[in-house]
Amino acid sequence: MVSIPSLPEKIWRTRVENDILESKDYGDKVIRNGDLSLEFVFDKKILMYSGDTSVKNADRMVFQVILTRDYPYPGSISVKALKPIFHPNIHPVTGFVCTAVMKKWTTANSLHSLYLALDQLLVNPNPDDPLNLDAADYWKKNKI
Repeated sequence: MVSIPSLPEKIWRTRVENDILESKDYGDKVIRNGDLSLEFVFDKKILMYSGDTSVKNADRMVFQVILTRDYPYPGSISVKALKPIFHPNIHPVTGFVCTAVMKKWTTANSLHSLYLALDQLLVNPNPDDPLNLDAADYWKKNKI
């Protein structure tokens, strides 16, 4: 396998800064926590775990987005929910997210495209590609 070199530091920082600005220009709720860590905030009705077994509605979901130094190349982003959420594409223990845009990531994608993909994933889960089998079964049976 051929390794893709990281962008030079200055170009990488410019790319990250531009992606954050673009995302904010579109109105995305993005909070910066350092060079490689961001938070995406979504205000919408979603199902969250309450305690160990019950599920409740919540109005806000926050995801941590970690960029590696290899950003924007494929495999350079990880996303996890900061609170437990009942969702087929979000791991119930770790909170890590599985979304098609991350699987098919190219350098043409941006943080804004990731934000849009997460926004869509929250309301249109893919129970056929689950990280949470219980949530996938629930979605399939109840057609939420």
